[in-house]
Amino acid sequence: MFSLATRAATRSIHFSQVKAVIPASSSLLSSIRAFSESSDKVSGHVKWFDVKKGFGFITPNDGGDDIFVHQTVINAEGFRSLADGEEVLFNVDVDHEGRKRAADVTGPDGGFVQGAPRRTFYSDEHDM
Repeated sequence: MFSLATRAATRSIHFSQVKAVIPASSSLLSSIRAFSESSDKVSGHVKWFDVKKGFGFITPNDGGDDIFVHQTVINAEGFRSLADGEEVLFNVDVDHEGRKRAADVTGPDGGFVQGAPRRTFYSDEHDM
């Protein structure tokens, strides 16, 4: 995975998205494939995640600062959210201002995340 920096934000692009644009014979494609396969995911657990606002923080298991996570980078089936304390794997990207942020967030097995319990998706006024 690599990032394309724009003035507004950093967008992560997965290798599968790149190969559709670059011919298979391209040496750039080979370089991207090697980088993608060599980048290790970081393990951590969700410190907190605000379902209504769509963001939160992940604490890496190996220590260090908490990492910002936005719902757009979560690998989930359906509604993208994280449960507090949930174990996850993720890549670390740097945004245009030099701040670390999570990318390609998956469950501990590389699949979908567990996500927040369904009842927290709505405010109390929607409960019956």
